[in-house]
Amino acid sequence: MKKLLCFMLLLCCASAAQAADIRYFNFTDSRPKALYHSYKFKRETMTLEWRSLFETRSTVMTPAQYERLCVLIDELKLKNWDGFDRIATDVLDGPEFDMAVGFTDKTSIHARGYAHFPNDYRAVKEALFAFFDDVLKDAPKLPRDSRH
Repeated sequence: MKKLLCFMLLLCCASAAQAADIRYFNFTDSRPKALYHSYKFKRETMTLEWRSLFETRSTVMTPAQYERLCVLIDELKLKNWDGFDRIATDVLDGPEFDMAVGFTDKTSIHARGYAHFPNDYRAVKEALFAFFDDVLKDAPKLPRDSRH
């Protein structure tokens, strides 16, 4: 029993240590003529902002939500995307994404694609959108002039 408690304590500490890792998280997904989603998180203010073509919402994340974001980035293996940079030069109006994540240890993830995506893109995007939508579900719409 004592070993089990020690193991659980180690897991909790590891999770808490990981929660302090993210400094910023930016993710944009856009589709021609219709869909645009941009999520931006800043650790210094714990603010998550979502923008679409017609709407902006912003909220302050709780420590539990922040920790979950840190764990989600690890679970989705987003570090494997670092360096993904594929552009289809023959596509004039195609879908695209851009992602940047910065960590407190000065490492980062940068990935982008225009009409090209990592193999697991759809599943990762759906998991991120579900998480962010849940965090923002009660966030009020911001006035139009607050958008930049």
